[in-house]
This record gives sequence, structure tokens and C-alpha cells, in this order.
Amino acid sequence: MSERTVHAALLSAALIVASIFFLFAPVVYAYFSEVSLSYSRVPAWFARTVPARVTASLFSRYNVDSPVAARLHRRATCYFIDEGAVRGPRCTHEVRRGQAAYGPEGLKLAPGMYVAGFELSGSAGCSTAGTADFEVATAGRFGHALARHRPSDVRPGDRVEVPFLLDGMDAAFGNVEFKVTGVSDCVLLLRVDWSVIEPGGPSQSPKTLRP
Repeated sequence: MSERTVHAALLSAALIVASIFFLFAPVVYAYFSEVSLSYSRVPAWFARTVPARVTASLFSRYNVDSPVAARLHRRATCYFIDEGAVRGPRCTHEVRRGQAAYGPEGLKLAPGMYVAGFELSGSAGCSTAGTADFEVATAGRFGHALARHRPSDVRPGDRVEVPFLLDGMDAAFGNVEFKVTGVSDCVLLLRVDWSVIEPGGPSQSPKTLRP
């Protein structure tokens, strides 16, 4: 076999490998210092392939210190969507049994361990203890729940903290959403925030902090 034939065979093999990689790789959208990966009209298992994981890894730190996330962090509840819940002054949300409030839309975070904080307040119509589900999930085609906590009851002034792990694939393909669903009586959601749990820090578990 001539040297030219060997070179042609190696080049053909390399082109085939590259073609397969780009066939399975997701589309990368980069805008406003953020990156999002997306698939369209392909089976869901494409997101579990090696090209998908390699692409997600390459852009895994791109969303660190995102200006969009910083803006949403200042007043996340102002961007929440109500499902039966009632929006009040200062972007509060009064959530009763069977109602929900969730958001913010379009929040991208870098992979890591986080703790979400749900701060509660009170109003004339929601001044006693209530029960609710506090959930963190990823939204989108590949979205799913990351963490969920239901305290026995919460009252005005409480803060519910829910730790969650956002791995590289969830961070790449989904937006992070926080959700409060009423179970009994009512809760008044005042504020939602999130912070990074540093590697090697103390282990975290869901908890309710009382004033």
C-alpha cells in the first residue's frame, strides 16, 4: 500500500469521525455572555451521547458570573409566573392550596452545588402558617426536578433553604427554575435567591430558618 493511499485512508477516517461528532453534537447558542445548548427534532437520547457531553464540557464555565443571572438574582420573584397565585406589592406572590408560582424564565447557571433560599412574608390575607412544596428544577425539553422540600409548615418571616446539584448536562441543556406550590392554607413568597456551596464546605440539607 502506497504512502499516498495510507494518507487518503487516514484523512477519510478523520472526516468520518468529525462528521459523526458534528451530527450528534448540539447547536450552541451564545449571547449576552451566556451559552445554551439545544437539539431540535432528534431523539432525546442524543443529549446523552459523547459529542453532547464533550460540547457541554467545553462550555461548562461560560455562564459563570453571567450578567443576566446577576440581574435576575436581585429580584427573581419579579420574573415569576403565577398559576392561580396572586401577585402582590414588591413582586410578592400569595400562594394558596393548588396554586403555584415559578420562575424566573431564562436563568442559566454554571454547574455546581447550590442552595436556593425562599423567603416568606405575610399579608392581611396570608398571616398564619401554611404548607407548600419548594422545588428546584430545570426547564426545557430535557428538564427535570433537581430538589424538592415540603416543611411541615412555614409562617411569615421564615426562610426555606433547599440545596441542589446542577451537573454539566443539566446546566447546558436547561434553565433553572424555582417553584412554590401551595398545599394547605397560604404562603406569601417574598424573595428567592441562590448561592454557590463551595467544594469541601459543610454538607447541606433542606431546612427552615425561623426569625
